[in-house]
Formats: sequence, structure tokens, C-alpha cells
Amino acid sequence: MIQLGLLLLLCARAFAYPALTSTPDPASADSASLPTAFMASAPSTPGAMPAATPTAIPAPTSMTAATPVTAVMPTGTPTSTSTSTSTSSSCEHCKNVQIVQDFDLEEFQGRWYLLGKYATASNLFTKCMTPYWSLNEEGTLDAELALIDVLNNVVITHTGVTTFIGTEGRYTVEYDGVGYGEHWVIYTDYTRISIIFTCGDLAIDGETNLFILGREKQLDKDSFVEVLQFLMDNQLNDVALDLQDWSECPDMTC
Repeated sequence: MIQLGLLLLLCARAFAYPALTSTPDPASADSASLPTAFMASAPSTPGAMPAATPTAIPAPTSMTAATPVTAVMPTGTPTSTSTSTSTSSSCEHCKNVQIVQDFDLEEFQGRWYLLGKYATASNLFTKCMTPYWSLNEEGTLDAELALIDVLNNVVITHTGVTTFIGTEGRYTVEYDGVGYGEHWVIYTDYTRISIIFTCGDLAIDGETNLFILGREKQLDKDSFVEVLQFLMDNQLNDVALDLQDWSECPDMTC
């Protein structure tokens, strides 16, 4: 029971799921991989995991397959996404982070795959996370979260509810009867990409975190450039990113 409680606590990020992700070999990475300059090395075992070193993201100037971002800038942002500065419930530490406005629960629901996250030590004990949200009659989102417990190498599924606050992409989440604080959707086009942010001032563990979600298990090159440009524009690029290698994950969907 103590071990399960620890695992649930470690899952209290963004929509309550951190991930241990393997960094693809740069020599074999394809055009859908993040540039190596944005990635942090991940050891093969938890015991060997060093503390993550913040890595500033360089300004891109061009991009080719499997090379650091060095040019192709996104030509625009998703038309369905609008943002405003964080609301009065947010604290000084995250006052410049923007939250998606006029958030569309119906468009957001469905299955997402965790593609990348901040390379922090606490994002270590789970991997292969697949959240699924479905809109219910109460106007909240029923939540199901499938993941792999790295310590025991077993698949675990959590169920819960996500309650959005007002009309913006700000919500609280509860899994298996345990609440995990407030989280923000700071970017989404509903069909390809979403970015979930947790302000350390509002997180139950006091740590700021960020997760990149995709509708597919990998994004195309241009979509990744779009994400990285957003992180730079919003000064969220001071921590290295780890990627999830979905070739290491079993099929956990029904």
C-alpha cells in the first residue's frame, strides 16, 4: 500500500502523469524525432538516473531530418487556440504562463499519448502513459490513465475525473479518489498537439512540470518545431526534454 501511494504521488503532474522516456539514438532518429539539443540522456535503470541538468533551447534557424533545429519556423499557431495570462488563482512564479481560453471539452476528449516531458528526477518511475478523456453528463471529463510502473514492470490503469474551471483550459484532476491539484492546458490544436503545464506554486509536490501530448505516438518534424518554438516564445525552454520511445511500449489500449 505504501508503494502504491508513492506511485500515485509521483503521478501528480499536468494531468497526473510523469514519464520515464528513453532518448532515441541520434544516429538512428528519423525526421519525427526531436533535435538532440533538446533531449536529456536517460539511464537504463532508475538507480543510475542522474539529476537532470537544465538545457537552454537554442533558437532554430533550419531543420533537416535528425539534426538539431537550425531554420524552418512555424508559419502560424493553431486557429482554434487562444490564450490569456494566468488567472488570479495562479501565483507569482507562473504569472506569465498563458492558459488556453474558450476551451473546447468536446474537441479535447479522446485518447492522447505522452510524447515528451521535462527531464526532472521525479519524472522517472512511470512510462508509456496513455490518457483517455470522455465528456460526461456533469460537464466534467471522465479520465482513464494507462501507464507502466517502471519499478515493478507492470501495466497499471487509474480511473478518475478531470474538472475544468470556467471556460479556460484550467482544471483539477482526481485519480482513484486522490486529488492532484490544478493544471493548465497552455497550447492545443485539439487534433495533433497539446501541452500541459503544472505551476510549482500550485502543485502538491511544489515542482513545475510540462508535458507534450499527441494524438499519435509520434509527431512529424514540422509539428515538433511548432512545439519547440512555442516553448521558446513562452520562456519554457530552460529544462531539457525527454522523449517517449513508443517502440518500447506494449499496446495498452482496448
